Amino acid sequence: AVLAGTNDVMIKPFDLKEVETKIANAERLMAIHRHLAAEDNVHSGGGMVGKAAFNQLFLSAIDRAFSYGERSLVTFITITNHDDLVAAGGTVVHDAMQKMSEKMTFMRRQSDVIGRLSDNSFGILLQRPQYESEPMDALNRFAETLEKFSLGFENPAHAPRAKLELIELPQGALRGEREAPMGDNIQLA
Repeated sequence: AVLAGTNDVMIKPFDLKEVETKIANAERLMAIHRHLAAEDNVHSGGGMVGKAAFNQLFLSAIDRAFSYGERSLVTFITITNHDDLVAAGGTVVHDAMQKMSEKMTFMRRQSDVIGRLSDNSFGILLQRPQYESEPMDALNRFAETLEKFSLGFENPAHAPRAKLELIELPQGALRGEREAPMGDNIQLA
């Protein structure tokens, strides 16, 4: 079943809520696959891998999860006000995104892989966490770092705002969400 492309299994008797959760996970995973497989010009640079390289590492992490039972998760970071930054004109969006890219390369573990996935999104591949809560701890640390970073802008309208999602592989389950800057707005899945 795994070789045919399944991402999860269900045991009879089926629970309707469990079926809905599994369908949502599969839809999320397929949307991630489509986004990462779409060809565009997002290249490596500044300590980040490009989208195509990140996609290959993502697929490898899924394969290793199936083959060896390795736990892998990915944190997706989306700049929610990217269009507003672009509309501000000038160098606002370039400066904000450049500073954010630089900040993000230093907030991950040495073994994590960070990729630039589009003009307004990034991915951090968290492979083989050392302890159970490490991925959620990392999500919270990333959000806190980005919040401090965003609060450092002279003009708050020019500060990037980010949505962070923690996805477990290979199921595609949403394990946590955060927004930055948003204080202590933590949602656990």
